[in-house]
Amino acid sequence: FTMMFCRYLIVILDSPVLLWFIILLSLLVVLLTFILTFVPIYIYVLYCTSYNRPLS
Repeated sequence: FTMMFCRYLIVILDSPVLLWFIILLSLLVVLLTFILTFVPIYIYVLYCTSYNRPLS
């Protein structure tokens, strides 16, 4: 049973589908981090420029 499980695990790790899944997941995490970092800055800048426009 243990031998079969090990073989199954090796097959899973060798499969390109899992590799693509991991790559996509990591890309998603990077994208999420990027969005969470830059969207507040962008909104802040947009807010500031829109706030300053009526004054000028």
